[in-house]
Formats: sequence, C-alpha cells, structure tokens
Amino acid sequence: MNGMHYNGFGAWCAAYAFLNTINTTEITPAMYELLSGVPFGLKHNGNHKFKILTPFIEPCFMVEDTARLLGYCSEHWCFGDAAQAVQFMSGFMPGQRIMIGPVDMGWLGYLPQNMLYKAQSHYIAIEKRSQNHYSVIDSECVLGYDCTEEMLCGIFSVDQIPEAGNAINIWRFEKAADKPVKEKDYHEAILYKAHQNLVRAEKEGQGSHAVMACDAFLADKDMRQWGMGIYHEVNYMIQRKELAVRYQTDLIEQQIEILCAIRKQALACETIDHALFRCFADCEYELAYKIY
Repeated sequence: MNGMHYNGFGAWCAAYAFLNTINTTEITPAMYELLSGVPFGLKHNGNHKFKILTPFIEPCFMVEDTARLLGYCSEHWCFGDAAQAVQFMSGFMPGQRIMIGPVDMGWLGYLPQNMLYKAQSHYIAIEKRSQNHYSVIDSECVLGYDCTEEMLCGIFSVDQIPEAGNAINIWRFEKAADKPVKEKDYHEAILYKAHQNLVRAEKEGQGSHAVMACDAFLADKDMRQWGMGIYHEVNYMIQRKELAVRYQTDLIEQQIEILCAIRKQALACETIDHALFRCFADCEYELAYKIY
C-alpha cells in the first residue's frame, strides 16, 4: 500500500488526499495547496467553532480546477448519505482509488481520540481492494486501514460540515489529454489565484473585515473556554501563511508574527489584544492589492 502521510507544518489534508488518490509523489503537497489558492483569503463564521477565521475558499470547491492545472481530469459525485456513497463504490474495479471529503473527522473511528476532532473537516483517499474490502489512506499516518462496506458506512458524516453541502463528495481522477500547466508557470498561476481570492474576499465583506468580525465575536468570550480553540485555529492560519510567504514576503511575515502573538495569548487563556487583530486586518487588506 503506497501512501503519503502528513509531514511537518505544511499543506492540509485535501492536498494529501488528492496525491494519495492519484498515487504520485511527483507533485508536492505544498504545490497542490498553493495552486488551489486556498491559502489566500479569509472568512469568518461565528456559528461554527472551527470556522471563526478560515480560508475564504474551501478546498472542496477547488479540487477539479487544481487537478486540471496538474494535468488530471475529474469526475465528481454527490450522495445523500454514506450508504449511497458506499453502494456506488462497490461497483469499482480492484485497485481504483477515490478522494472523499470533506467529512467529519470526529467520526473516523480508526484515528486515535477521534472525538477530539468532532466537526473538523477532513479529506481521505480510499482504494477498492476486493469485493467488500477497502483500504482507507489517511495522511494522519493511517496509510492502509482495512474496512468493509459496513464499516465505511459508519465513518462518513457531513452533518456538521457546512461546506460539504449536506452530501458525501467523491472524486475520481485520470490523466488528461491536455498538458498540465508547466512548472515554470506555477508562480504566475499561484499569484493570479492569490490576487483573485484576496480581492474577492474584500469585496464580499470578508478578508480584513472577517478579521475584525472575529475580534468582535471574541470580545465577550471566556478565554478559559475558547483559548485552546483559538490556539488551534491560529496554528492553521500560520500553516497556510507560511506556505504563502514567498509570494509577498514582508506583509505575510508580519502577519505570521502577529498570529504568533495571538497564539501565545490564546494558549495562556488571556484576553487577546484588540490591536493585534487590527494590525492583522490592515495587513490582510494591503495584501489583497499588493500581491499581484
């Protein structure tokens, strides 16, 4: 069983799920993540504990476009429940792989202490091995978890994952006849997507506005209850900002420094300095109009 597991403070699970589905190491997870445009732009959703400050464009909306840039055509299916999705997968030939997500990470019972991740979105690859025999390939160091169809039906839930659209999303990929974007053109493609996402976020009242909305949202929250959640959310932002830093060094490095200060206060369960959010928002706005 070949698979790629999460390595270091880099790309997120959607990148690994895609690469584990096409079964290649020729493309780096970081390059997939950057070409998707997901590290650029922010949004706020106070109705979801894992969405108070997250990417403006969710990974699931960029799968087909990013695959095309990398030279793959996609087939995408949506199913109303896990049983329908697994029934569809039963028709696959042995050796076929699919990408599935976003699903609720808290339902993935093969992960240690999976309930700690309840309502967190996640992406995985699945390979059909034989009749009623599948392997889950998960970048969280699970590169061949054997499952029956019944077991698969019990680990897929999207009820608390709004970007899933109340559906189990499945993708299958094949090499496209058209040539992929050349590696020498990746830089230009990434800058174009970065500018597009950052400006669109500002125009739709997200981006820098989302940062200030997050600040207002946290103003009356007890940091003894919210501190660890903010700590992890900020880690995720730093993770993506570090991928993006080469495309606007000064501004993004400044943002990373601010996020590290916010993270330190959150970990100590201290009230977060509002000036940090304002400074971060100013950088996010400036970034939108400087990056391209």
